[in-house]
Amino acid sequence: MQYWLYLRKNAQQLALFATVSLLLSACTNLPQNNTSNTPISANNNSALNSNKKTENSKNLAKYYDTTGLVVTQDDIDEMLGVTEMDAATLSPEELASFGDVWARTRAGFKLDIADNERVAQQIAWFAKRQDYLDRMTARASHYLYHTVTEAEKAGVPTELALLPIIESSYDPFATSPAQAAGLWQFIPSTGKIFGLRQTWWYDGRRDILESTRAAYKFLSQLYNQFGSWELALAAYNWGPGNVKRAIERNEAAGLPTDYWSLTMPAETMAYVPRFLAVAQVIKEPNTFGVRLNPIVNKAHFRETYAKNQVDLTSVAKLAGLTTKQLYQLNPAYMRWATNPDGPHRVLVPLNTPEIFEQQLAALPAPDRYITVTNRYVVKKGDSLHRIASKFGTTPAALKRLNGKLISKRGYVAVGKSLVVSRSKQLVSGDNSVDIEKLANPAAERVAQIEKADKEKAVAAKSTRKDDDDDKVSKKYHKVRAGQSLYAIAKKYDVSVKELAQWNNLKNKSNVQVGTKLVILLEEDEDTKNTSRTAKASKGKDKRIASKEDSPKKNKKERIKRISYEVKRGDTLYSISQRYNVSVSQIKTWNKTSKNLKPGQDLIIYLAKS
Repeated sequence: MQYWLYLRKNAQQLALFATVSLLLSACTNLPQNNTSNTPISANNNSALNSNKKTENSKNLAKYYDTTGLVVTQDDIDEMLGVTEMDAATLSPEELASFGDVWARTRAGFKLDIADNERVAQQIAWFAKRQDYLDRMTARASHYLYHTVTEAEKAGVPTELALLPIIESSYDPFATSPAQAAGLWQFIPSTGKIFGLRQTWWYDGRRDILESTRAAYKFLSQLYNQFGSWELALAAYNWGPGNVKRAIERNEAAGLPTDYWSLTMPAETMAYVPRFLAVAQVIKEPNTFGVRLNPIVNKAHFRETYAKNQVDLTSVAKLAGLTTKQLYQLNPAYMRWATNPDGPHRVLVPLNTPEIFEQQLAALPAPDRYITVTNRYVVKKGDSLHRIASKFGTTPAALKRLNGKLISKRGYVAVGKSLVVSRSKQLVSGDNSVDIEKLANPAAERVAQIEKADKEKAVAAKSTRKDDDDDKVSKKYHKVRAGQSLYAIAKKYDVSVKELAQWNNLKNKSNVQVGTKLVILLEEDEDTKNTSRTAKASKGKDKRIASKEDSPKKNKKERIKRISYEVKRGDTLYSISQRYNVSVSQIKTWNKTSKNLKPGQDLIIYLAKS
């Protein structure tokens, strides 16, 4: 499902989100029967240096779609949750010896740059966003050599190695609300079609090697079907079935069937021009007054294999890396360990000492996991979140297990029998221990607090007013240039609808710069109650307080503590889903509110894998 389709019900916001979704789009359907089409003829690039370029430079810090709508890269990055990364280490000696991978990329360019206004508008934006190019290049420095190398092996234009720029800003951790993930933004269903496994442990859509292979395979199939890279890219964004029908409509009307002549959604109308604009800026950065920080034309990482499941924290120590550095090369592993069923492939920097392989082979297998499946009959008053919390799982996992029994909005009828999967750690023999309890020795007590807090939160929400001194705090936000209502709402973890209601905004798509918006925030009852509980317990039973504050003290041999750096777009709920813990637990461990800030460090306790 395209993100554009995902948001189509919100008619007033459709134009904005259709543009923002250019970086959130994911491929949808398998290629269909071959449809002949005449490739687009070569065009010169005179428009790129024409008066049109000057005219379109009046609003250079903005991002245009084909309708003239404007969003900023900050909006797009925030929607994707784009990760900030340090650039790969650059050695002047290696650069002189191996050259710059940007030059190698240009050497394999094959697409023609169309002479039209749509491409010129996109170039105008990139030409004045050196800050964005620097951030993007820092991320790409870890992966570009590989994507270019694989493009050459696949026999496709090396421009396609630039597609992750407009899909994910070259961030393998990027995810969209439509559940598209990784450098190439595959949605779950299309990922499975192209062999990208998705399990509790591993998501192949975020695997640098596998997702790149799948993307080039899909793009090649689309090119073979449509005979044009422009149409292939449109199909990658919109779906091959939709492009085929658009071609058939033009054929029936006696109209040309090339990409530029088809009628498509605004998202797809801007998608290919933006891609061609990126290629042109990369090809001639000096022409447009920008610079591309060099990337050594040399492999940045290498593959290595363990004999059994390994813990990534242990692997990082052996390789002399921080867990963050190792995770940037292995973003597909969702639980800080390789998949129990293998393959146990790990990517490490190319310069990792050779002794690393011997040390990796000597690592003992961690404790294994088994899955116990139970059924639960839904009772009156149950919600999906309540059931998920009861069984130590997530609403998303319950939806995957039960399909149509759970509606798209998360409703489940009373009396229905749900499948509930609980992961347990096999410690020895047949003795298994709940991961939920391992991760939180005070699970029962926290559950009681959580239940009471939820009831108070519901009461607070139903009585939310400006003068609610006890339950609501009022803040003001002054709108800055480039900020959308969506971005502001996400910053304060409220809905766009609520933000519009509080400020009597009828048009939710636009908000004027300088406007002072009222933000109503509920007090963090979880943090308040946890603090009160800790104080009350301190004088009565120091041992209990100690157990709540640090699960590691209780189950040191079975619990590991990790530090998670909050990324743009993260919420407590999304982090809780990733690590299979509850929102309440994260709040308790970190004494934090629901408002997270990019760069903030969170402590999370997990069962050792």
